[in-house]
Amino acid sequence: PDAISSGRAYDMVWAPLEPYLQGAGTVYFSPDGVLYSMPVEYASGPGGSVMADRVDMRRLSSTREIVGGRQGESSRTAVFGGLDYNVEPESALANDGNDLYALRTRSAVRKRFGEGFHFGLLPATGAEAEDVALSLGDMGYDARLFTGADGTEAAFRALSGSSPGVLHIATHGFYHNEAPGDTIDGYDRLLPQMLSKEMRAMSRSGIVLAGANSLFSSAAPTGWDNDGVMTAFDIAGLDFSNTSLVVLSACQTGLGDISVEGVAGLQRGFKKAGAGSILMSLWPVDDIATYRLMEKF
Repeated sequence: PDAISSGRAYDMVWAPLEPYLQGAGTVYFSPDGVLYSMPVEYASGPGGSVMADRVDMRRLSSTREIVGGRQGESSRTAVFGGLDYNVEPESALANDGNDLYALRTRSAVRKRFGEGFHFGLLPATGAEAEDVALSLGDMGYDARLFTGADGTEAAFRALSGSSPGVLHIATHGFYHNEAPGDTIDGYDRLLPQMLSKEMRAMSRSGIVLAGANSLFSSAAPTGWDNDGVMTAFDIAGLDFSNTSLVVLSACQTGLGDISVEGVAGLQRGFKKAGAGSILMSLWPVDDIATYRLMEKF
């Protein structure tokens, strides 16, 4: 934050580019390394000016997005919030060819958060979801609200193929770095052959939906299609090509493994699914403060 407000980030990133930005109306950029975790488009420049106020800044997960086309936007919206993480999910179905991947992913989540962990309820997300749905309805959208026990992984997956124009998700988000504990005893020998580096990275970033706390019970579900955890890799297999805006009102939803191909995290998952713009967070966020911010947005 200090680098952004003090001008150091501006001097390092934008000052050398100033001669090439004269007369530019829009700047598309894909940050790399530590710059990805900084809102460099809001860096203070000379006289306190901010780049995003001077030029239309478009942050991309990869510059190859510039050549991508868009399908027509749907007039429907889906809003998730005020979810019940303690509800017992309905029987989950086996995930066919991805069973080993799913088993590894869910086991890694359990190990990282710890046995007996539970996701706490987020009261403000319920009010946020209701207000967002009302606002979208006032703008002419057909808004569908998923709260409590209705905001399940199964309901989220069902949006695939006829995805809403706007998807707003107010819940817990997570991202963690890879560690030896992310693999499963007995499967380590097979995993490097079955899971690419990108797949492994996208299995460590996700969103939490209704019923997710069942994952930490002593009897974790044997099927994985409705356990309440959607990883970036899960999302990448869905079709959100009609969705022009995804709002991830949750912690750390902008994080992921960084490479020359961009960031392998939730944004990669939604981009692979065909979504357009994504609003996300780089850091942990407060429940009530986020509600107020989203209300304004």
